[in-house]
Amino acid sequence: MQHQIEISEEDIFKFVFSPENLAADKFNYLSANKERFKEEIDLCLEIKNNSGTDENNTSAEFILNKISSYKQIKLFPQISEVNEENGVKLAAASAVLSKQPNSMSFADAESKYLVRIVKTEFDCLLYLFTEDSSISSYKIHLHPSKAAYRINDVSQPIEILEEIKIEEILLEKLSK
Repeated sequence: MQHQIEISEEDIFKFVFSPENLAADKFNYLSANKERFKEEIDLCLEIKNNSGTDENNTSAEFILNKISSYKQIKLFPQISEVNEENGVKLAAASAVLSKQPNSMSFADAESKYLVRIVKTEFDCLLYLFTEDSSISSYKIHLHPSKAAYRINDVSQPIEILEEIKIEEILLEKLSK
């Protein structure tokens, strides 16, 4: 008995337009159940066939830009190991109190995007690492502080001078 897999419109879109980006179990399920999803698959095939090749590539980009799940990537905090030192540290062991820089990492479910945040005493540096070189411009939303920043060059960090709380990050792809 084959268990039923939950299939979304996005899965059907990927099945037709970019099967390499669809999870193998969903691809196999859709392949085996084409008749069940015939209407949806046929609609996507019609769009694909009418969009042409490279000449109408902007149509495909237009469609991708309209689908919010292709534009927004939710990043999750990564669990880091705590390195506890053995021994006792006395309060008077250091003459100067200084805040150590701390860092946090956030990644999407597929690990295609990584945001590394390094907080120091004076500022916060936000780095974006991505495998997707086709998009160069992003908008990053930091929650719960509701701060938003635009990234035009992923090779440079964003410097945040204010104190903000970051528990969740939403990354939005912007048009080229």
